[in-house]
Amino acid sequence: MSFFKQSAITLFTKAGIFIISFVMNVLMARKLEAEGMGAIGALQAFIAIAAQFAFLGLDRAAIYYIGLDKSRASKIAGTLISAGILASIAIYIIFVLIALAFPKILGEVKFNLYLIALLGVMPLLISLFGQNLLLAYQKIFEYNILELIVRFLSLIILAVLYITLDTSLAVIITILVIIITNFVLGLINAGFAWKQHPYNLKIDWLVLRDMIGYGWKNYYSAVMGFMIIKSDLIFLTAFRGLDEVGVYRQVLWICDILFNIPTVFAGLLFPKLMQEGATVEFGLDERGKFTMRLSRLIGLTLGLFWILFAIIGVWFLGIFGEEFKKGYLPLLIALAAFVFYGIHLILKVELFRRGLPTFIVIYSTICMIAKVVLNVSLIPKYGMYGAAWGSLVADFLLMAFPLWYCIKYYGFNIRDSLFVRSSDFKFIIDRIKSALGKNASGD
Repeated sequence: MSFFKQSAITLFTKAGIFIISFVMNVLMARKLEAEGMGAIGALQAFIAIAAQFAFLGLDRAAIYYIGLDKSRASKIAGTLISAGILASIAIYIIFVLIALAFPKILGEVKFNLYLIALLGVMPLLISLFGQNLLLAYQKIFEYNILELIVRFLSLIILAVLYITLDTSLAVIITILVIIITNFVLGLINAGFAWKQHPYNLKIDWLVLRDMIGYGWKNYYSAVMGFMIIKSDLIFLTAFRGLDEVGVYRQVLWICDILFNIPTVFAGLLFPKLMQEGATVEFGLDERGKFTMRLSRLIGLTLGLFWILFAIIGVWFLGIFGEEFKKGYLPLLIALAAFVFYGIHLILKVELFRRGLPTFIVIYSTICMIAKVVLNVSLIPKYGMYGAAWGSLVADFLLMAFPLWYCIKYYGFNIRDSLFVRSSDFKFIIDRIKSALGKNASGD
């Protein structure tokens, strides 16, 4: 299956998940209002950050090593899932201790809800690891349809529970549905991965050593990049009220939906390029030219969505409730930041496939330090506006550093990496015609 056909299938699936997520968010916002959404947003941020710390860089490493040597797939899969289970237990304990030592980070969030929410780390981790294995095996249909079905069922269950149970239980109900959804999805993804290459829940320490040896730089940069995105809600929770956290949570939800576009392409691009085997360490090759084309197309696509939300943003936020409209200007700033972040995701694929140079650790650290300084300086005084402006600066730096590295060592240039060409539109049209032609012929 071609890369663009894989991408089209995945994007259509993400569109379906977006519809489900949109309906769920409207349902939640109307039921919980801004304060309740603030609690959910803060708890989801804690779950996501905790899971990110538990990744250990093993997700990309699994794809990398399965691409290099498919005979190790079973050992890699078993090690991946087993290490994920152990890491999630350790992270749970660490995050509980952190909250006990620094209770201010919870803001107005109740400690018992925090304890329950952290139970979602393990199922989320296993679900994502299972999806990475499906990508490594190029099982794109299974990768997409499984999540779509489970998300749809979770929406139905949440709606039924909201109708039948007391309003005072809405926050805990929402958290439990999120946890159970990831638990079911994790079991299914891991099961389908086992069907492709049966594995045991056993850690092969040599495999784990290789995976961590490759993946730690990706792990470190991913944690830094993820914290740049998700730390806004944590700082807002600590310094501002849950009402403002709830409004900004919806702003970031819109960004997260659009974030699926570069994430889909970057996620599919890496395993697809690794199917071609090892790569040269320096210089421009055909795969590098393809990465540049994808980078500028992602920038154009996200820019068009910025224009769209500049027009409909107030109305769209108003769907969740009148109080959410005040997130309009922070939304435009945050979406501009995501244009830079999306381009950064594509450019970073070049660093993945060329052996992950140590530079990725250096620039990730610089960007994270900048983000923390901006958050501490701006959020207490300016709230969600400060969070959005801090993201804009940090995301620009995240794009600029790998772009500079790709220019210096891989033969990239600014024009071909950022500015769309007329030939790009012809390229897209040709791919669409080709896909339609194959479908019409029954291929």
